[in-house]
Amino acid sequence: MVKLRWLLQPESTEAPRKLLEEKLKIDSVTASVLVRRGVKTYEDARKYFACEWQDLHDPFLMQDMAIATERILLAIRNKERILVYGDFDVDGTTSVALTTLAFDMLGVSYEYHIPDRYVEGYGLSYIGIDFGLSKGCTLMICLDCGTRAHTHIEYASQNGMDVIVCDHHLPDTTLPPVVAMLNPKRKDCAYPYKELTGCGIGFKLLCALWSKLNRNDYIWEHFADLVTLSIACDLVPITDENRTIAFYGLKKIQNNPLPGVAALKNLASNQRAWEISDLVFFMGPRINAAGRISHARHAVEVLRGKKESLEQDTSLLEDSNETRRILENEIYNECVDIIEQSPHLLGNASIVLWRAHWKKGVIGIVASKLIERYYKPTIMLTMADNKWVGSCRSVHEFDIHEAINRCSTFVVQFGGHKYAAGLTVTEENMNSFAEAFENICQREIRFDQTLPILPIEAIIDFSQITDKFFRLQQRMSPFGPENMIPLYQTNSVVLLNYRIIKEKHLKLTLRQGKIIMEGIAFGMAERTTELETAKSVAIVYSLELNTLQNRNIIQLRIRDFRAHA
Repeated sequence: MVKLRWLLQPESTEAPRKLLEEKLKIDSVTASVLVRRGVKTYEDARKYFACEWQDLHDPFLMQDMAIATERILLAIRNKERILVYGDFDVDGTTSVALTTLAFDMLGVSYEYHIPDRYVEGYGLSYIGIDFGLSKGCTLMICLDCGTRAHTHIEYASQNGMDVIVCDHHLPDTTLPPVVAMLNPKRKDCAYPYKELTGCGIGFKLLCALWSKLNRNDYIWEHFADLVTLSIACDLVPITDENRTIAFYGLKKIQNNPLPGVAALKNLASNQRAWEISDLVFFMGPRINAAGRISHARHAVEVLRGKKESLEQDTSLLEDSNETRRILENEIYNECVDIIEQSPHLLGNASIVLWRAHWKKGVIGIVASKLIERYYKPTIMLTMADNKWVGSCRSVHEFDIHEAINRCSTFVVQFGGHKYAAGLTVTEENMNSFAEAFENICQREIRFDQTLPILPIEAIIDFSQITDKFFRLQQRMSPFGPENMIPLYQTNSVVLLNYRIIKEKHLKLTLRQGKIIMEGIAFGMAERTTELETAKSVAIVYSLELNTLQNRNIIQLRIRDFRAHA
């Protein structure tokens, strides 16, 4: 386990904190947590806690939205066939499911295409465009892809197919020849929120379409669960519109999900109150497994929830996920052996590994697991079409996309985000690329980026953990990037006892003063030796509800501890 750096967050600005304490009648710790999340006025607090649909931004504020809507309405009037094209990850598959289900409601004629990861790769492909042309499609809607697909969109346009792009990836300096480019990250786009997923942008397009059609139902009532899946699994900030959508989407998942989402829920062995983390770690891997092992079309069919094939498609996702798990463990163990037996790799500031036999659809997950173990920017590549194709993952505040850009002399193509990217490198350039990337990491990664951070909101005592304190924290959910569940530190806690449960986890009983609390430390059974002579501990934890014998108690979810003899 990588050692964690405990980082107490800077003190919140006093004036907003005092205002929130007074107006909301809350404690100073909770007020500070809110201020760090951008809540500084009473109106900020109202919007943050209320999460009302009315606070969503007007979709027509997005550049090209009016053009895109009019083009789709024209297609509906003229009974044109539309190609719905999405990528093979959760964001892409939820986007396609969302759009095609909405088109079913409107009676729109369409086909959909998801690229084969191993044959077509990410994004737009000529195979997909030709499929649409062969079906007579005259309009293509690209979801979670297309922003930088200049040559493919030119090809579609030259063959009589108009293109609308709904994407959230960073644009080039010039845009491809599209009818409409819906991307809030365009420099000329004044849309107030820039962090929507590809599915979220598709959702805003449907909101605009619903408005133009003067429908008396609400699009979010039908599809908030699909958009929430994309928000969770694409790891975008849980702020502004994403937080509002996720708030209602989680309620929908809990109470009245779409049939496909309900089928994914039913794969869980126990009932749970579904949270963002459950979508990330339970539903997301199963949806992604289809594209990694077989074809992502199976995931789309599950999400679309058509009853005649739902049971069979859901079973296929579960089987694919199990296969993915086995492959992932095999590759991960091989990587650890390579690194541990290579002193120069252990000493490097980065990890760049490549083997021709690795499964392309799994190496991104393994890269993430290697970061958990070594906490270094990690790139893993495998052979495809006589080139090395890879997945990249990064560490705190290190922009791996920009680092690859600076090595682009050795790269055929690349794309992605600050913390995750994909790239292609030729055989002759592989060693040069690895060396150039390592040199950048050595020069630019600071010491404080070599350890993962536990951002601590406040140092508190057990006496401050009241029912009201806990209820206020619960109202801050849903939690996720940029709205993470608050972590607290408590010092000088007496360790009354501990035990191992399920061979992997630690259950601790802790006392401070007269207050006794239970804590659970997942995956920390190997650290029992640190507790053998401990009289007290300092702990970092979040708060959660645990039901014991029909009684709800506040439990500590321990993220790290330091034992004192």
